[in-house]
Amino acid sequence: MPAEQPRSVYTLEPGTPRHALEVTIRGALTALRADLEYLALLIGPDDLWTDDVEAALTAMDLPEVWRNYVRGSHGGIADDLDPRDPVQFEVGLLLAPFAKHAMSITRQSAGECASYDGGSHTRFALTPDQHSATVRYMTARDVDPSCLVPAPAGS
Repeated sequence: MPAEQPRSVYTLEPGTPRHALEVTIRGALTALRADLEYLALLIGPDDLWTDDVEAALTAMDLPEVWRNYVRGSHGGIADDLDPRDPVQFEVGLLLAPFAKHAMSITRQSAGECASYDGGSHTRFALTPDQHSATVRYMTARDVDPSCLVPAPAGS
């Protein structure tokens, strides 16, 4: 088994536009997917997402708990999503940027990707390869990757 690459911690530059924040969170989760055991989401009753996310969720073949939530018969939801399941992973990608709390749990540790309060506080612990994959994801979606910056010491 190859030695694990060291991880560096990144965050988003203050003032990062909303679209760039959403793309970066999705890019980091995509880069981390092979390492993820699950993605934990906590979405409050007042957490809102964009119309395009709503349309994507409505078009998906969702598990019953998520169908009920998306239809609006909810007061919030907390769920652990399995990244190996394509539908659950897509739900996580769509909603993580809007969640009160989103955290990925990897085989090595918790919190390789964490987002709080709809993305207002973010933390990404990425290997060099995962950082490169996140940057490629961002660039492919016309997001300037310079908003993904090393986190201050102790983050």
